[in-house]
Amino acid sequence: MSRLVPYARSARPGMQADDAPGNSGPALKDRIEAISKYIPAEILAFYVPVVPTINLIKPDTHNVTLQWVVFVLAWVLVPVYFFWIAKGDQRLPRQIAISSAAFPIWAFVTNRELGPFGGIYQEAIALMLLMGFSLLTAFLLPRPPAD
Repeated sequence: MSRLVPYARSARPGMQADDAPGNSGPALKDRIEAISKYIPAEILAFYVPVVPTINLIKPDTHNVTLQWVVFVLAWVLVPVYFFWIAKGDQRLPRQIAISSAAFPIWAFVTNRELGPFGGIYQEAIALMLLMGFSLLTAFLLPRPPAD
């Protein structure tokens, strides 16, 4: 299975009532899951356990700095990963653009009180970022091949 951007499929339904800020409804969870599919699993496997583990370090004087270092490292590794695995693929620039945009949005939306965005996280901003990313990918995704 290719790890490159999947072809656009049927459109997702519009914003549901349970997407309103303050609710973590199924439609919002679907969007978070969808954005994570653009990010290499290896990057997620690194980032997801490391950020909360940093909070266990005592004294916690440099924990936020370490979380930012891990975030930047993971973000930089996203395009490196695709250069590494996608040699010769014509979709590479599009994939790098989408995945590089997806990672910080995903990190912001999923880490709420943990991680480098903990002090600035707001659910309304997270929802707007997810919706903006959905709009962006509608223009960047390749069209499905003609049958």
